[in-house]
Amino acid sequence: MHDEGLGMAVNARVLLAEAVAERGEDLRGALARRGCEVIRMPLDGDVVERAGRDRPHVVVVDGLPAGQATGLPQAFRAASGTRHIPLILIGGEGGQTPTGIDDVLPAGCAPDELATRVRALTRLGVMYAELERRAETIRRFGLSDLGDLAPPAPPARLRVLAVEPAAADLATLREALRGTGSVEIAASPRDAVGALTDTPHDLVVVFVGADAAPALEACSTIRRAPSLFHFPLLVVVPPDAAMDPADPYRHGASDVLQAPLQGGELRARMLAQVRQERFRAWLQRAYRQGLSMVVTDGLTGLFRYGFFHEHLDILVRDIAAKGSPLAVAHLKIANLDAINRLAGHAAGDRALRQAGAMIGRLVRAEDLAARVGGASFAIAMPETPGDAAEAVTRRIAAVLRTTDLGLEGASEPLDIVAGCASWTEGDTSATLALNARTRAM
Repeated sequence: MHDEGLGMAVNARVLLAEAVAERGEDLRGALARRGCEVIRMPLDGDVVERAGRDRPHVVVVDGLPAGQATGLPQAFRAASGTRHIPLILIGGEGGQTPTGIDDVLPAGCAPDELATRVRALTRLGVMYAELERRAETIRRFGLSDLGDLAPPAPPARLRVLAVEPAAADLATLREALRGTGSVEIAASPRDAVGALTDTPHDLVVVFVGADAAPALEACSTIRRAPSLFHFPLLVVVPPDAAMDPADPYRHGASDVLQAPLQGGELRARMLAQVRQERFRAWLQRAYRQGLSMVVTDGLTGLFRYGFFHEHLDILVRDIAAKGSPLAVAHLKIANLDAINRLAGHAAGDRALRQAGAMIGRLVRAEDLAARVGGASFAIAMPETPGDAAEAVTRRIAAVLRTTDLGLEGASEPLDIVAGCASWTEGDTSATLALNARTRAM
């Protein structure tokens, strides 16, 4: 299972509350085939209590009686331990979507369709979990909680940019939107970057042809624009494509779909990507609400050293309990002293300020970025295995190295030294941070 946004592997933990055991076994099998860990329970049990205890990424409720279609979601959202966990309802009352439900599937839906929806909502679960941890860290510093802010609603209509689509691809995309969005065409990757930076869009879809190289280059070109580092980017791959399945992710794809697409899968995945990006932006604003200089660095706007290590303590505690992956990246401006000497300390501060601002924009919402030294930055990446974390660290370092900061008297680009480490049994927050600093890539 790939984590939308940066192509990171996430083993989704799913709580399946089922009315019929035989049906639940079919659903469990489909989810397990997609790499999910499934926790099963009877629907007549206490779903809210179990979800609060096991903290899954997603909860699926199958066979809920019509009279409970409102009560359970309300109880789920009212409880502090479950209010942010994505909730999927199979079936429902009169085809309506109750408040508090993130996705609804028809009764008797195909198990593989459920697996697709779970996959799309997994990263939301990761972000929700980090929201709870971030609030705990903030309370450790005696500051107010994040509050009960309302996340942005998913868009009613999508504005989609298609890069070099074939006629059949364009027809597939328009059919998926079914009158609930519009499609524009970019004739080249360069045109795509221009269109995305000049005009509001919700996402871009790249279709892979007989030669995969142009589509992969389109992904790379879009991702090289700092303002588009997180922009939802879907890639549709034909079944006979001669390529490594991981290649689109290496080039920056947010999500990869295999053609031919079934039913509403394309639209569901597009909506999930847009929702995640809007939620990412909302979370970053929420994390900074009411924060003070006690926890944020005045020059870069990132978190301070102390806040980073307090939060890393909480992350390590959760990782040790759940067995999820955790990685830390370390980035250092190796030529900051040279910039200070050649262009002055004001220029050096400007370099730090701009580098910090860029790192803050490039990380995901669930990642915590901090300035941890004079010229050093660290990024904690929950639910992120080592190979994926290293790939992202390289991408962020490459953006920093290739961005012209416009520093008079210092024409050299930033010299970035990057390191990355993954949590292993016995690591503390201190040893994990030290390993990231000393294991240069």
